[in-house]
Amino acid sequence: MTVLCSPALALALALAVVPAGADVSPSTCTGVALASHRGEVGTIDGAPVLRYSVRVLNHLRVAVAALDFGVLFAATAADLAAANPARLYAAGAAARGAVGVGRQRVLVTLPAGAEADVVVTVRLDAERPAPVAFYADLLGYELAVADGALLLELLGTATPCDEAAAVDALALRADRADRAKARARWHADPSLVAMLAAEVTLPVPRRPRDLETFRRVYAVRALGVLGGKAAAKALGALAADPDLDHFDEPLQVLRVARAHGSPIETPLALALPEAVERMSELVALARADLTDLSSGPR
Repeated sequence: MTVLCSPALALALALAVVPAGADVSPSTCTGVALASHRGEVGTIDGAPVLRYSVRVLNHLRVAVAALDFGVLFAATAADLAAANPARLYAAGAAARGAVGVGRQRVLVTLPAGAEADVVVTVRLDAERPAPVAFYADLLGYELAVADGALLLELLGTATPCDEAAAVDALALRADRADRAKARARWHADPSLVAMLAAEVTLPVPRRPRDLETFRRVYAVRALGVLGGKAAAKALGALAADPDLDHFDEPLQVLRVARAHGSPIETPLALALPEAVERMSELVALARADLTDLSSGPR
């Protein structure tokens, strides 16, 4: 699937702002350009915090509404180098040990091609290590506009934060209530449905590649969330395709990732319900969502 903070065409954070004398291990990805600003240890309401700011430039063709940051910090660079970022970010504030963890969502208004200064703070306490060495990642972000072509493109950047942005835009790994909210927000966009319906109704390859399978899985689940006649027609056509089982073998890649990966590393795998073993079962689930989500959140 994906590797945390791969330097592929993606939206990810490279942080190079530190307290004086601190060591940095920055992660670098394109898609967003970041300029270093001053970082410092300070206080908020008397409590110590690690506080830093960075200028963020949005190179996507749509606006970004929120940025989900994660930061790891330790008393030594060696402790930081030995850390497993995905496991620590998944554990969040519950993580304890030689490496401290902070996560924060920052709401922004960042149009395509625009830039903004973003401030992130991580509260420190006596049980956490001193932030001498640290680095941060962008774990995900919220798109202000659900552009169908872009959502599918984000699955192919090999960077988890892009995959997370695509998956979470339509609440594909969320519960029923959140999927119903996503339908209420996006179902009226005919271009979004049309783009995903076009993906679903492409001819089934004889031997689908992993990315072809991932895109089809995404589009199938997304059409179930969005609903409507066009979505129902596309899913019905795919269900009747005699070659649908060609996806069954590459689908196992996602099933393995769901079993052994993490929500940080393999977001799309979490959009695949555990009980689903074949593509026909996923299509049936999406067709059930067509009707079930029509009644709205419960």
